[in-house]
Amino acid sequence: MKFYTCVSRLLDQMLELHNDKPFLFKLAADWEFDECHSIERARNFIRKGLLIHKDSKLLFAESFRLELTYICQKVEQAKEKGEKEGNNSPADPIIEGNLPEVIYTSAVKKINDVSFLVDMLNIAQEYSFTSSLQDKILEMMRSKYPKEEVTWDTLARRELELSGTLKERIGKCISVYEDGLKNVPTRKMWSHYLNYVLEINEDLTTLPTFKKNCLNNVFEAAHKENMLSEKHYLLWVRKVENVDTCKVLQWGTEKLPSSNKLWSWRLRYHLSKYDKDGAMAVFKEITSNPDIPDQANLWLLVLRCYQIIDTAKAESLWNEGVNNPIVGAVLKARYVEWLAMSKGIGAARKAYEILSTVPPLSLEVHHAMLKVEDAQPKYSLKYLRLVYDTAINQYGKTNTDIWMRYLRFESKWGKPDLVPKIYDQAVKTLNSNLVDVFISEFQLVKAEMINNDRSSPNHKSTNRALSPLLP
Repeated sequence: MKFYTCVSRLLDQMLELHNDKPFLFKLAADWEFDECHSIERARNFIRKGLLIHKDSKLLFAESFRLELTYICQKVEQAKEKGEKEGNNSPADPIIEGNLPEVIYTSAVKKINDVSFLVDMLNIAQEYSFTSSLQDKILEMMRSKYPKEEVTWDTLARRELELSGTLKERIGKCISVYEDGLKNVPTRKMWSHYLNYVLEINEDLTTLPTFKKNCLNNVFEAAHKENMLSEKHYLLWVRKVENVDTCKVLQWGTEKLPSSNKLWSWRLRYHLSKYDKDGAMAVFKEITSNPDIPDQANLWLLVLRCYQIIDTAKAESLWNEGVNNPIVGAVLKARYVEWLAMSKGIGAARKAYEILSTVPPLSLEVHHAMLKVEDAQPKYSLKYLRLVYDTAINQYGKTNTDIWMRYLRFESKWGKPDLVPKIYDQAVKTLNSNLVDVFISEFQLVKAEMINNDRSSPNHKSTNRALSPLLP
């Protein structure tokens, strides 16, 4: 008992200091009710909280839950007592459930929010003796919030819990959703409806044909009303059997032409069927629509396929892609890597010399070429320096990272004597707002370069090369 008393006192002290936090009043009430079994002290904490936070959803909901739980306990006690005595005990006014209804009525006068009603309904549904109270909450949702999508979603799902066969109850749910769409014809309302029919299709052990037909009918209706999202078009082709996948995905890209994922699925569908003509027709639509985001991924999808099935066509597509102003900057890097793997380092170097200097310029192509050169059995200092020099000519004013990579390269693998020259060149070339950034970055890697230097055969000369830059 001493422990519980100490905790209760600590809660009182905590609330004196932090009474601006409603959840602390809830915490204290829960402690008193659940651990100390005192409904009166729990009620007292809730009352104190509501005096300060007069429209707290949290505290009203907790008060509602506490009273319902208390009634539930009293019901169980009365039942046990009646069983022992062999008769029914007199009804306790508390058990009749008046207090939770009083709390609910008081709360909805102060809180004008349909989501709060949903919260109260969810709490009430946990107790078997609250059917009339639940009906009252539902009626308020229907009368006060007929333009809220969650009202109709809640009313529809309620039908599943009522009497009747499963088919009848599903039919009633659908009827309520359709009434909701007449009142609130929004994408969100359609989404609630679709989510419901998708949920009932998770279990096809009963009424499989009926449920599948319901799902397809709702997808078709939502499509006609322009209310399907990207997610729902993709679910349509995944969840509905015998659907015309090609047609549905085409509908999706027509309704949502900026959906990269829908275009990707259309391409994948035709490519998976080895339908070259269909795939290229879709690809032509993509390349003529500049509003599709991340088009490079769609190009790469087609390129990966044609690299396997038609290398000549792949080469043609690569040449077209690297010169495309929308995707060229990304594809150049991938093209250089592909050439190195498929045709050798010579082809990659030749292509790099051209691609790196013509628009659209790309920092990624320089990184890709450095990666390709780094993968060679023997370093070519000539070509590595060519890449670094080309990169700093194009991005040396605005990018400190390429300078740092160049400095590390010469320090570790090239000529450390060149480090001071490159450092000075960077300070002179970078935009003024980046000079201090570069100097700070260099200070951080300076120790790394010294350590590399000490382990190299040219230890003395390298130290002389670095010394002008060191404190």
